[in-house]
Amino acid sequence: MSAVHQALSQASKRFTPDEYIPTLAYMEENGIFLCDDGHLGVCYWGSPIRGADDSTVDMLKGALSLSLPAGSFVQVSLLGMPDIDLPLALYRARRENGMGRIQSPLAREALTAYSERRAHYLSASRMESNLPQIGVKLLDRLVVVSIKIPFKGDKPEEEDVDLIAESGAKLSESLQTVGLMTKRMTEDEYLRVAYRLTHPYDPPKTDSARSDEFLKSQVFDVGESFDVEKDALVLSDNTFAHMLGVSRWPERNPLSTMAFIIGDPLGANNQLKLPYHINLTLHYPDQYSKSTSLKQKAGWINYQAFGPLLRFVPKLAFKKKGMDVMINAIERGATTVEACLSVTVFSKKREEGSRQLAALRSYLQSFDFSTGEEKRVLSPSFWNAFPLFPTAETIKNTFRFKSLAVEQAVTFLPILGEWKGTSRPQPGKGYGFLLQSRRGQLMSFDLYDSPTNMNGVVFAESGAGKSFFTQMLVTEYLSMGAKVWVIDVGRSYLKLCKWLDGSFIEFGTDSDLCMNPFSKIQDLDDEVGLLQAMIEKMAAPIDGLDDLHRSRIEEAIKAVWGANGRASTITDVAMYMINQPDQYVQNIGHMLFSFTRNGSEGHWFDGTANLEMDKDLVVLELEELKSKKTLQQVVLMQIISAIQHEMYLSQDGRPKVLIIDEAWDLLDDPMIARFMEHAYRRFRKYKGSAVIVTQSIADLYGSPSGEAIAANSAFKFILRQNNETIDQSQKEGYLAIGEFGYSQLRTVHSLEGKYSEIMVYTNQGMDIARLVVDRFTQVLFSTSGNERTEVIKAIEAGTHPVQAIDDHIARYG
Repeated sequence: MSAVHQALSQASKRFTPDEYIPTLAYMEENGIFLCDDGHLGVCYWGSPIRGADDSTVDMLKGALSLSLPAGSFVQVSLLGMPDIDLPLALYRARRENGMGRIQSPLAREALTAYSERRAHYLSASRMESNLPQIGVKLLDRLVVVSIKIPFKGDKPEEEDVDLIAESGAKLSESLQTVGLMTKRMTEDEYLRVAYRLTHPYDPPKTDSARSDEFLKSQVFDVGESFDVEKDALVLSDNTFAHMLGVSRWPERNPLSTMAFIIGDPLGANNQLKLPYHINLTLHYPDQYSKSTSLKQKAGWINYQAFGPLLRFVPKLAFKKKGMDVMINAIERGATTVEACLSVTVFSKKREEGSRQLAALRSYLQSFDFSTGEEKRVLSPSFWNAFPLFPTAETIKNTFRFKSLAVEQAVTFLPILGEWKGTSRPQPGKGYGFLLQSRRGQLMSFDLYDSPTNMNGVVFAESGAGKSFFTQMLVTEYLSMGAKVWVIDVGRSYLKLCKWLDGSFIEFGTDSDLCMNPFSKIQDLDDEVGLLQAMIEKMAAPIDGLDDLHRSRIEEAIKAVWGANGRASTITDVAMYMINQPDQYVQNIGHMLFSFTRNGSEGHWFDGTANLEMDKDLVVLELEELKSKKTLQQVVLMQIISAIQHEMYLSQDGRPKVLIIDEAWDLLDDPMIARFMEHAYRRFRKYKGSAVIVTQSIADLYGSPSGEAIAANSAFKFILRQNNETIDQSQKEGYLAIGEFGYSQLRTVHSLEGKYSEIMVYTNQGMDIARLVVDRFTQVLFSTSGNERTEVIKAIEAGTHPVQAIDDHIARYG
């Protein structure tokens, strides 16, 4: 070969990054990967768990005490990546599928503008924090678990395949006992994870694996490479990967510590502000050889620790103590492993990654971790943390692996994260609204995604962000094509109602509204309980009636219904009772006088009901009835009854949501409690959702009606509460959230103009979320100042609702 040909041949021998990807092929029938280094592997993935205790550690110890061949590996990775495209796509899909139900073209345009801006704002927040004073960006967390075992010869035998399949299934099933619900990874999913770890800022990989190429050749595109520099790997998209390794492990480490590595749970300081990969790799050596070696080492340390050398090397005492723990575990039959814990952060600017690593090193010192930035063995360390990469050869001479018993190693598993919300992949459910956790996890919730009921309660003291949150609920559900009713005292929803082209109905002294409860009855037997409670409230608003006389009211209702049907009135009920021989029953008839044809409030209930609630958003305002509390309560009851009638008629599958705001004092009543018990049963029957809004937890749980509502509400949204309320709640046991839950509740707060925090408590989970919105939504939901008055004035003058807000922002910022 000529010198020219030799030079060209040498130049063509260039490095390609896919040489580091270990997987060759995937066996679909059993989910096993064939690696190019004489190993078989299997991978699982799922969402992290939200909490752990001593029993969790015991179960994990059993899960990882596997009988694996020498040279096997178990890897557990926690990825925090800006992969929020799927939840945002599902959020948009719910709106696209439901928006056609909205009758008003103006409302559709406004809702489309709102939901698109909301999705865009959240999407942008994964690259640029929407809370710059904290710096946390939006992300999604994923746990990846892999097992890799060696095989002898050129190809695996059937027993090798059986062993890896059985070991993987056993580990996955064991992890499910602690709540880590994983599923076996396919070749497409493995490629997505591999692509994400090497392209953390790119859009997710969506194309399927090709059968005509090795899997390892499908992660990188032609021309891609990465450079190894002194303190960072530079990926082909100019992303810098900085890596932290553990040089000294804590002597004692509760598993809960791993929840702090992703950031302080309070969500202020010490946060991971960049995409990251936390990995624990466990090497399973030959158990006999390893235990023999460790016992020899223990003997040597014991000899030194009891000799004169201890005076010159005090650390020997700590080494002896740690080795004693290890030997005791071995003598109890514990499995020994060699463990390596690392954290990789990815940044678009070198300095940003260096600052994050420096802050993380300092933070981890508070948990007794001694760490160092990887430099000399940066590339080997990066790839040894890669799922299915390491082998007994690749970890040699890295000096990054520490001998531990499995019971020690499991306390360093990076499997703790934050709740992602209630949204499960179900047709027509999920992604009702999106919030974010204190540490950046995108959270999705839906009142309809519940195995019990679709009801909720909102607790929020003044200034905690209640108005923003409830208006967000209204707008989000309307954007999915829902029918929404709001009962309010205080005109808080007037602006939103105008913006969404809704119907704003005020119950004033000069109203010509008729609320005859008989006019729209469909099934008397089903509705008689509501009517009975309402008429009892009219007759005896303070003391109520006993069971006997409540039954006589039911008798009267059925009698007049039998005679007059929907033409019946309260006057007919009163006359029926007055004509009974029982004096007490006659008295009840007379006590109804105020609500009869000739009484002061009779015009509200005599005649044919004419309350029209045809629009998709209906706000019913009771402010002007505040001076007549009994009338206000009766009207409230009849409004709820009328809304249930609308729910009954609307069986088209669209969500149906009733929000009762600032009306708690009207509900705090034994007669109302009986009414609401019937009402909530019917809400569920008609697939409706009721949300009660009040200021204090104690308001709800301190009365029979409140307890009934709470018991029938799967969702509790708790905004800031004062310490006295929380103390009372904990003392009385109002919320079953435990000591930790109450300690977290005490930290719930709001920062005006920035965010409101909400503890979301359901039968599916509990965590603290933040409502963070863009400037457009701030103006939209504002209920005071010129942000309210000028926007209302502009809409009333004919300006398009969206333009009215854009104009306001252009003028005032």
